[in-house]
Amino acid sequence: MKTFILYPNQLFKNLSNFVNKKVLLIEEPLFFTQYDFHIQKLILHRASMKFYESYLKQNSILVEYFEDESYLEIYKNEEVFVYELFDNYLEKKVYKNFSNITTIKNPNFINPKDKNKFLHKFYINRRKELDIFMQNGKPLFDKYSFDEDNRKKLPKEIKIPPTLAFENEFVKEALIYCKKFKSVGSCENFYYPTTFDEASLQLDYFLKEKFENFGSFQDAITKDLKQNFLFHSNISSSLNIGLIDLNELIEKIVNFDAPYNAKEGFIRQIIGWREFMLRVYEDDGILLRNSNFFEFKNSIPNKILEAQTGIKILDDVIKKLEFTAYNHHIERLMILGNIFLLLEIKPNDVYEFFMKNYIDAYDWVMVGNVYGMSGFSDGGSITTKPYIASSNYLLKMSDYDKKEEWCKIIDALYWRFLYKYSFKFDKNPRMKMQIALLNKIPKKKLETHLKIANEFLEKLFITD
Repeated sequence: MKTFILYPNQLFKNLSNFVNKKVLLIEEPLFFTQYDFHIQKLILHRASMKFYESYLKQNSILVEYFEDESYLEIYKNEEVFVYELFDNYLEKKVYKNFSNITTIKNPNFINPKDKNKFLHKFYINRRKELDIFMQNGKPLFDKYSFDEDNRKKLPKEIKIPPTLAFENEFVKEALIYCKKFKSVGSCENFYYPTTFDEASLQLDYFLKEKFENFGSFQDAITKDLKQNFLFHSNISSSLNIGLIDLNELIEKIVNFDAPYNAKEGFIRQIIGWREFMLRVYEDDGILLRNSNFFEFKNSIPNKILEAQTGIKILDDVIKKLEFTAYNHHIERLMILGNIFLLLEIKPNDVYEFFMKNYIDAYDWVMVGNVYGMSGFSDGGSITTKPYIASSNYLLKMSDYDKKEEWCKIIDALYWRFLYKYSFKFDKNPRMKMQIALLNKIPKKKLETHLKIANEFLEKLFITD
């Protein structure tokens, strides 16, 4: 009998590819033991895989579940099928061990063979190709992106809908089973769907309760540790492991009655950024993961992992991550990514941090996001300048108090970074304004910034 091998992020509802085949469900070490993963990520994979095993059996599909890699030896001479893997390490392993192998298109991605290296043009091409928000060959309202309408801070009086928590027999079993793995984080509440019905429930809840405000406040940051998800969908983990069908998701978003800035903003993330990250991974991933443009040498200090830096906005994000295995994209990019860059953290360490801690992180999406987007470690192949910011931006997008001491530290680190690495941006027109502002800072004020930054760095790294 022919054999179809499935990995933890390939739990698709459509079973047509499994006709007259035996399915192997694999607890691949890359998903369970490669790092000390966040406990909620381990629970997500174990619970969803055990659910999927039962789903296959209920549909009369012959299935064998492996908690180890013995399948590589047992089935090495068989004719096997796999979905596109989109993981360099897993691809090497699979194609090394199986000679008679057929690869099936992964339904989790559109995966156009668009070599465009500019996100905006890539996104425009997807809009045209899929005929989404287009009219007579032109975008609705005569422009493709309404990103500028996605940047409001939270009003004080706004009410945020509660976050759904999920528990079922598979989660209960996974809570016990996953104790055998080394892990980080906590699991007082579990917020992630592990079945098709739960994923559908989460999506519908988002559309009905949160989508209206998603567009305006998707970049907003709050100091309220109990409001980690705000108006975000919390479906990224479900989408990335297959519990939500990509095409059905796009159709629901496009047809739902909601403000256009919410619909366009969401679609831009799905068919724009998400697909673009896969394109970057396939074409430039190996080059990216071996890049270190600034030649950083620092490891992530323990005080960051323990949320004890004294930079409140950073410590709060780490605390949220500890409890939920999640931060939204601005917290990841403009707080963590920004500060890791200002602290000169090695790109590989940043990559590992994101891979092990985030519920929705996988190699195909983290390589481009870490080495290209947040770290600028490639020197600018997919972004034209590094995403660094002073406290001004963070305060503009958040409800933090501008009088807090951490603002001075962030600003000092920001100017120190520009001062130290200005030579790297001599030929970068997008950095001219920042460098010009740097050059206008009075000498004594700059010296004060450098003093504050260096004293903070010494204390931060002194015990590591």
